Amino acid sequence: MYRRIVIVANSAETFSSNTLRMRTAEARDYQTRYDQSLGERGLLWAGGDKLVVTSQPVSGKFARHIQSAMGYRRLETISPAQPSLYLCRDVWNDLALFKKVVSFCGTAPVDLIPYTTTADFLELAERLQEQGVQVFLPESVNRQTLWLRDYLDTKLGFRMLWQTLSNRLKHFRLPQGFSCRTCPEAAEVVCWFLERGIKCLIKANLGAGGEGLAKFDPGAHTQNNLADVLTILEANPFLDNDLLIVEELITMDPSVAGGSPSIDLCVPPPGQGEPRVLCLSGQMLAVNGEFLGVKVYRDILSDSMTKAIRQDGLCIAHEVARMGYVGPFDIDLVAGEDGNLYAVEMNMRRTGGSHAHDAASYLFGPDYVERVAVLAASKSVTEVGPLSYEALYDCLSDLIHPMGTSKSGLIFTNISLLDYGSFGYIIIAPSREQVHAIQEEIFRRVQSLANEQG
Repeated sequence: MYRRIVIVANSAETFSSNTLRMRTAEARDYQTRYDQSLGERGLLWAGGDKLVVTSQPVSGKFARHIQSAMGYRRLETISPAQPSLYLCRDVWNDLALFKKVVSFCGTAPVDLIPYTTTADFLELAERLQEQGVQVFLPESVNRQTLWLRDYLDTKLGFRMLWQTLSNRLKHFRLPQGFSCRTCPEAAEVVCWFLERGIKCLIKANLGAGGEGLAKFDPGAHTQNNLADVLTILEANPFLDNDLLIVEELITMDPSVAGGSPSIDLCVPPPGQGEPRVLCLSGQMLAVNGEFLGVKVYRDILSDSMTKAIRQDGLCIAHEVARMGYVGPFDIDLVAGEDGNLYAVEMNMRRTGGSHAHDAASYLFGPDYVERVAVLAASKSVTEVGPLSYEALYDCLSDLIHPMGTSKSGLIFTNISLLDYGSFGYIIIAPSREQVHAIQEEIFRRVQSLANEQG
């Protein structure tokens, strides 16, 4: 059955607890704006004929760029008059905005799709139903199993799930690790690893996107460095008031998907099919572990590695489906120098590669990876200072998808932080070599533009 689509791009809502941990108003403001900007990727989710609700207004020029590059039949965007960290609440508190959503939906069936299913999102769905909207939630758990989504999305929840599945998983391993209640307790465990000559890292149980990570190398510490370790931990705002996981830091093999392969999967609602693999990718990570984007190529992994990841990934997907989970999620892995695959976390939501997968699927079909390579970056590699969208677009106009009659090109994905010189994009081309060539050209031109404007 054909349904209209309403996207609720609640990315800032998803990461609100981390944002509120930041210790300065300036840092909280920037993080809020950054996470809100990621919501602009929602313009690329789930095909055309849709309304996208974002925290910040989407410029008409940017929306027309997306509609033209993607060939969407209909694309509308709206945003609250007074945005906060909590987009779903903003929608029902802004009566004019809420009425626009209801009007777009009409009486026909509507798929309501979030970045992350939250309690506020489910309440928004209920409020729309009270207005006569036929709401369907193809990517969401219900209220009775929302706790499950929240639990599996934590670092500890993932480790506990893995323990129950360890005898069924044929290829994934779990790094040795311990859960801790306080920074002093975690510091003791860090020293335990260091005394044994083992690299380790600390993860905040609720951390995401590389936030709440701290790495330790025995080559840089002495055996009696408990006070120094504790000082480092207490300086990290993301480690406040949270459970902490201290685990062995696996040395990556960069020849395997850059060292950090990931698998995106989806569990449909009960009775609507089996769990399925969406895509396999290589994550791009900064030195500090911050997530920068993904690469999706046909040969990014060997056939044997692809088969192994798909097999264990689907095993996990079937288990979370049995438990009652519905929706997209990913499993992040580390390809170790020892030849093993280590599972390090799950993200029970759309991910930093979902918009790239959806865009490529819409343009080239579900088997797009057989025809094109895709790179998605959440931000430019270096933030070059304030830029205007008009100047940026003009600078790169001949690279915009589609480039002439080719399958290649650039699609901007988030631009509302251009006053910091930061923007996100997708590059699509027939080969990885062409993708990288376009990316290098983007870097060169943007740096030149910044120098001219500076």
